[in-house]
Amino acid sequence: MAANATMPARGARGAPEFDSKQPRELPRYFSDLEFHFTAANITDPQEKKRQAIRYLSFEDAKLWESLDSFSPGIGYDAFKAAVAKLYPRTDADRRYALADLHTLIGEYASIGILSRADYSEFYRKFLVITKFLVAKGRLSAAEQSQSFRRAISPPTLWNHVHQCLQIKKPDVHPDDPYDLADLNEAMEFVLADSSYGSAAPPSALLSPTPVKKESADPGISQLIESMNGLMKVLAAQAAVTAQAVAAQQSTRPPPPTIPVNSTPRDLSCSYCSEHGHFIIRCPHVDEDIQSGKCKRNTDGQVVLPSGTYIPRRIMGVNLRARFDEYHRQNPGQMAAQNMVEVSTHFLTSNPAAPEVSTFALSDAERIQSLEREILAMRTRSQARAALDRSGDRVEAPERVVRPAAQSTPAPARVPAPAPASPPASVSHPPAAVPVAAPEHPYIKVRDAAYAPPCDHNVGA
Repeated sequence: MAANATMPARGARGAPEFDSKQPRELPRYFSDLEFHFTAANITDPQEKKRQAIRYLSFEDAKLWESLDSFSPGIGYDAFKAAVAKLYPRTDADRRYALADLHTLIGEYASIGILSRADYSEFYRKFLVITKFLVAKGRLSAAEQSQSFRRAISPPTLWNHVHQCLQIKKPDVHPDDPYDLADLNEAMEFVLADSSYGSAAPPSALLSPTPVKKESADPGISQLIESMNGLMKVLAAQAAVTAQAVAAQQSTRPPPPTIPVNSTPRDLSCSYCSEHGHFIIRCPHVDEDIQSGKCKRNTDGQVVLPSGTYIPRRIMGVNLRARFDEYHRQNPGQMAAQNMVEVSTHFLTSNPAAPEVSTFALSDAERIQSLEREILAMRTRSQARAALDRSGDRVEAPERVVRPAAQSTPAPARVPAPAPASPPASVSHPPAAVPVAAPEHPYIKVRDAAYAPPCDHNVGA
């Protein structure tokens, strides 16, 4: 009778393995243990527990030993149930969820399906997830077909698949989904076409380099997966760009060859085509400005008298010929010829001073004027003296008579008056002297009481 087999050593060929980063492999790990338990004739529950943690990593082994079900006296099945609760998706009824399907669709919709190898990898993952969800009643057949449609990328690939389905299944209504088997058959037919497979040559050049995965650090593996996905996205974009560039280059006509001009630069005047000067100092420009054909604007450019540029439709060998042709086609557009001369004359000439008539009195006229002033002064003096004698003095300000030498000459020439005898002096009869009344005998006696004056001579 053959001896019973022993349990394999940890890390040996054929030894059970479990990676906590792949929790869905836990049921398979226990299944491998059961196979070896039967071969090694191990029936003790506690020995099975010790053999179960023997093939784990250090962290997982310590975790499983800390469970209460690892203690003696508790069955092996209870221990397996407690371990299954430590890892998600280990339950046979919850192995896959709708989130797994959405993640798969989003991944391939972004990176695209560029070859039959990419499609085979996608279809295997899609089939196992959707079949499980359909079997559990969490996904319908119509939703399965629609999910398959959303994962197909780039859009040109789906256009080819849709055309194939329309030919093979013409009776399917546009609102009804296709069967998954028909979709798979159409995809394989389109990807088998060599023209589609050759549309993505950069994928081979940009294929991600295999990177060694370190199982000790979970962050490294996630980073590697992200880099691989990024490389696939770049490969898809490069393929689309290569197709667009190839199509554009095939339809674009060759650019026209421009001959190189080896002639030297023309140094003649652009206005009159003469050598030795340019348009800024062209004497013909000044001549035409004087004649009214053109003028210079604020920027120094030669324009029409109206200030506009000469139209392009006016042709000529040079600019001067174009101005002549313009005035020939549009007569009456020239400016006045003497405008500059007149304006210059007004600006440079000094206005004449207005004539002011001046005159002076003769000696005889001056003597007569002084005699009249003296006579007037005497008359006023006699009248004032008569008023003083009568006692009715009238205080009036004397009129100040300025000397004749300082008087301003009259604006107009006054003809000399006819000689006349000086006016006779006005004689006033002497005023009658009032008769003195008898004085009161007590006129010089002081009053007994003082009374303030009623009248105040403010001016005194």
